Amino acid sequence: MCVGFVHQCFYEVFDHLGPHNAWWVWNPDSDPNQPSIAAVPINSIYLFATLGPFVLTWLVKTLACNAGASSSRIVGGTVLAGLLTPLVLVVASAPSAVAGMLAGDAKTTAQGIVMMTVVAVFAVVALTVLPAEWRRNRTSGTADDRSSRNFVMLGGSTFCAVFLGLWIAALPDLLTNDATRHPGSVLYAGVCFILAALIVAAVATGTPRAFDREPQSASTSSADDAQEKPQPHVEPAG
Repeated sequence: MCVGFVHQCFYEVFDHLGPHNAWWVWNPDSDPNQPSIAAVPINSIYLFATLGPFVLTWLVKTLACNAGASSSRIVGGTVLAGLLTPLVLVVASAPSAVAGMLAGDAKTTAQGIVMMTVVAVFAVVALTVLPAEWRRNRTSGTADDRSSRNFVMLGGSTFCAVFLGLWIAALPDLLTNDATRHPGSVLYAGVCFILAALIVAAVATGTPRAFDREPQSASTSSADDAQEKPQPHVEPAG
């Protein structure tokens, strides 16, 4: 669920800017694209941004990442996970579809309420688990994977910097409510951007405290050893 929440935070920064910049256009007359938040269908936030990454991650972990799994099991499980993900998403979208049918119209807010309730549950779980995991990692005495941490720091910070610039460039049009554009929600994207930036910052600062000053400690120890090393005794010349 944390994977789905984190993916949604980054994805919606992009998803709400795309229609404004005409990278793609949503058809508001299509039933699957309603209801929406500004120009972005809630279905996109629910299925593509949140539920999809969650389902794919769960399937990969279940089918391919068991302890001691062979290389063929990993490859086969990964491929199978990719094939099963669309099918699972069809089943997962059933509650919102049923809500729309019960309300008598696929475009009713009942669908949106069901989908955004699920998104909210993901957020509650992730915002509970992620800070706890950050604190646990900080107090851990075990070294973590610095290569993965560096990858997230580089990729995440680059993503945030690029899209901050793109959003700033788009703001004049967004503030004038240009009717020829189809903007997403600045508020929703802004909240997601703040959360995405905080996630990158958490990764950058999540190193176990015991290893924060490891290089300094090593150099200090070397200096101390050099100071404590006995100096050779030289007899005075006769």
